[in-house]
Amino acid sequence: MLSGEIIRRAESPLDLLENKYIEKASQAKPTIWKFHKVYGDIILNLIVNDKKTIGDIVKMEGMPSRSVIARWESQNEDFAKGLLLARKARAEAYADQIAEDGEDDHGSDKDDIQARKLKLDRLKWLAAKGDPDKFGDRTKVSGDSNAPLQIVVSTGIVRKPKEEA
Repeated sequence: MLSGEIIRRAESPLDLLENKYIEKASQAKPTIWKFHKVYGDIILNLIVNDKKTIGDIVKMEGMPSRSVIARWESQNEDFAKGLLLARKARAEAYADQIAEDGEDDHGSDKDDIQARKLKLDRLKWLAAKGDPDKFGDRTKVSGDSNAPLQIVVSTGIVRKPKEEA
């Protein structure tokens, strides 16, 4: 996501915060945050690569608040799409982690089994929330040919049957 001269000079995305390309806000006065692609890329990389949440990111030094990120998401279509894709990629990483953990041979200690189950349930929940279309619960409603589904709408109006003429 980050490319060009900026990323070549930085050892990690957080190094960019100290870089001359981004002006750091003074702590003495309030900051008016404007969207910058580098900040957007840092946030997306933290979500995908480090599995950070927005809550984790806003606690990091030099990062904008949750409301600022929400404003950027509502005002910048590319950033909003990037956040959606980053969350889906993170959900895929959680699913991969579940698959890898299932392949490992673990001991049969009762406490260990419960701890692993709790961890895997947490990862399944996070994957389902990150990409509900792929990992969420599905409910299929269907009928059969003998008893098809019907939708009955009651308006509260009582109709009299038509009199035959």
